[in-house]
Amino acid sequence: MDMYFDLSKYDSEDLHACMAACGQIDRLGFYSKDKVIADLNVMKENAGLIPAPVPGSRNAMIATGAFEWLKELHKNEIFSLSNTSVKALHRKLFKYSERDEGSRGNYRTDLDEDMKTLFEETKKYLRDPGRHPLLIISLFRISFIKLMPFITGNAQCANFIAYALLISNTYPRVSQLPLIASLNNPDSAFIQDSPVTLPAILLELLTTRSRALPTPEHTPQSSHSRTYLNSRRQSLLKCIEKNAPLKISDIMTFFPDQSRNTIKKDLLFLRENMMVDAKGEGRGVIYDIII
Repeated sequence: MDMYFDLSKYDSEDLHACMAACGQIDRLGFYSKDKVIADLNVMKENAGLIPAPVPGSRNAMIATGAFEWLKELHKNEIFSLSNTSVKALHRKLFKYSERDEGSRGNYRTDLDEDMKTLFEETKKYLRDPGRHPLLIISLFRISFIKLMPFITGNAQCANFIAYALLISNTYPRVSQLPLIASLNNPDSAFIQDSPVTLPAILLELLTTRSRALPTPEHTPQSSHSRTYLNSRRQSLLKCIEKNAPLKISDIMTFFPDQSRNTIKKDLLFLRENMMVDAKGEGRGVIYDIII
């Protein structure tokens, strides 16, 4: 007997509404196996960088980590559902939040076996041609949230994983929609733990989005909003662009008259505004220009 995909556990009206929304989405031609290039601005919106969060705030820190994770997802185009990958996602989301340093990437209790069961059941039904993938991903999402494996960020993690599973299971065009941003919106009119939530929000985005979705063969052009930089940050950006990859110790040799803390704050500002990329942790962080 399945622990998480026994449909008798769910309200029948919710399930019917979920399947109706799934059918509408498919009739709109959203079901596809073609590769789609992710839209950079939509990616920023899903990460929480648009609209811009308060610089230095916890939301800004989480958004920076989220954007890094999304870039890796779209670069590799592979997401393997497992305890390892989910814990890695949580670590990435809270990577820059000092407040979450002690809990990032760690389940709140010994939940590895319970989570493994959820992941294995999900993968089993996603392989089953008789099951609608959007229904399975929707049930996975609410099961994950109810399990609450982490001290914080459970709904956020569930939304990012659902997005990754959609991309991997014949819905690659979801990368053109701010689905994660909509799911993370606390003011959403949809009940957050219902099977219909995911397909209903996806359907709403498909029918109300102001611009037409690109075709799978279309590669959207990335555009960067103009951000004011003082002379020091302009010099720092040019330095990284010319000499990258660089560690902060390397960067300091170009700015001997500035304190390390000042340069670290400038680097954080450039990361939050998606001008500079950072890979690694601690003293091993390497900075490069975002192309």
